[in-house]
Amino acid sequence: GGRAFGEEDLDFAGALARQTQAAIEAARSHRMRIEKERQDRDLQIAREIQQSLFPRSWPRAEGFEVVARSRSCYQVGGDYYDFIPLAGGRLGIVIADVSGKGTPASLMMASVHAWLQAMAGTARPTEVLERLNRFLYANTQTSRYVTLFYGELDPATRTLSYVNAGHNAPMLFRATGGAERLTATGPVVGLIEAGRFEERSVVLDPGDVLLVYSDGISEAMNVSDEEWGEDQLAAAASAAFPCNPQQLIDTLFVAADAFAGGAKQHDDMTVVVVRMK
Repeated sequence: GGRAFGEEDLDFAGALARQTQAAIEAARSHRMRIEKERQDRDLQIAREIQQSLFPRSWPRAEGFEVVARSRSCYQVGGDYYDFIPLAGGRLGIVIADVSGKGTPASLMMASVHAWLQAMAGTARPTEVLERLNRFLYANTQTSRYVTLFYGELDPATRTLSYVNAGHNAPMLFRATGGAERLTATGPVVGLIEAGRFEERSVVLDPGDVLLVYSDGISEAMNVSDEEWGEDQLAAAASAAFPCNPQQLIDTLFVAADAFAGGAKQHDDMTVVVVRMK
């Protein structure tokens, strides 16, 4: 009407602004809640898909016991293990650790799973890994790679032929005493285009135990940011003998958790145990 605003007008404008602000904040909170629920649903679906990739039962290999356990530090993780039946009663044994965590790592893990399920046993382990390396190098980000241990167990000859692509060296505990390490025979997978791998083999004797693991368990951290370490992992395994593979895995997880003392962990933990009866 052409007149100046007065105190009553200012009070009305302030009240209207406060009500508008409250409405905007409520709408923003509602939108954020809806988005979080959507993300939670997506993560839950990703977790269900990822869990479906793990074996649903332990494999059968004449004269051997094989068990495993994996625990993610987030809803979805980058650790992966698998058991793949091969021709002639042989068994493919895989454990892998994808760089990074969360959904991107789980997607890469799914690619590795699908590739190995399709290609394992079609060629020598070295060729399988070299072809997988070229595939990942060409189809993933340069910062993504996988450490991977792939072995083919032949119960008829008690021989494990393997390739270790930059993964933690598995521990082979001999029934007669002592332990051996299955050290790396090539680079990590997916980082170098022309990666080359060497195949090695070991013969398992009755009572021997093969411990394959990801660095999440050996590098379990306590509240002082100290690592549990491979030496303590080996000592805990040695102290647990004699025991069956499932008891060994349970013992190792309990020991790692006891060392951590409730500290939040930032890496997935995976253990595979192979024991010759």
